[in-house]
Amino acid sequence: METFYFGEPPKLLFGAYHPAQEFKDRNVGVILCYPIISEYLRVHRAFVRLATQLAAEGFHVLRFDYFGCGDSYGDDDDGNLQEWTENLLTAIDELKNGCDVSHICLIGLRMGATLALLAAEKRNDIDTMVLWEPIVDGEEYVREVKRLHLESAVIEGLPKAVKGQSDTSRHLEILGFRITDILLDELMKLDLLSMKKSPAKRVLNFENSDDYDRRDFMSHLKHLGTDVEEANISCPSIWLEGDNESYAGLVPVNALDHIVTWVKESYS
Repeated sequence: METFYFGEPPKLLFGAYHPAQEFKDRNVGVILCYPIISEYLRVHRAFVRLATQLAAEGFHVLRFDYFGCGDSYGDDDDGNLQEWTENLLTAIDELKNGCDVSHICLIGLRMGATLALLAAEKRNDIDTMVLWEPIVDGEEYVREVKRLHLESAVIEGLPKAVKGQSDTSRHLEILGFRITDILLDELMKLDLLSMKKSPAKRVLNFENSDDYDRRDFMSHLKHLGTDVEEANISCPSIWLEGDNESYAGLVPVNALDHIVTWVKESYS
């Protein structure tokens, strides 16, 4: 693995490149798109494992931190959906040009899958995508993270004043992360059913559970001409907070194996 910075100052992004095994090089670049806020921290170990598995199978893999997140430049207040979508577009170009790959696959979890869709809609060179429980409705997502924040506050015995904000709040402090007014506005307007262009030739919609209904969105992708495959594999929702602290740091091996197999078969 090689770590480096890419992009243009003052918005340099931190990347971790996992080179393809030379004897298996498939001429395919894979970018892993992290979720946001606390979910990023909770899935990091699984994403490193996924990158390692894919590289061993001959894929050039890039993990990276969005602007204002992790080890990338910028402050916590700098990040928003538009900025992070542009970051992903930059990462795609970095991997394509740096490794001279002919094909690109995007794998995203939760809001990472949503950002992958927003970026892919702006391009014509994305072959395949794995959407791991994508966030389709931003308003529903805001309600969900507020609920998780309240559950976590109750479990940790925090004072009532810091348990969360009302539904009318325009500034949120969620699970230890600040959601700015700009990001909140973007989330409240987010609706993937408004997509007007197929993001990729082939898409795997990967689900852990039936808690979130994405059937309308999958039908919408098919209407746009996307070849959509769906898979539901039971495994811990490792990004969850609240009463699921036992999930923290877990690696859902069966889920990762299924994703790797699907990506391999897509480029066989």
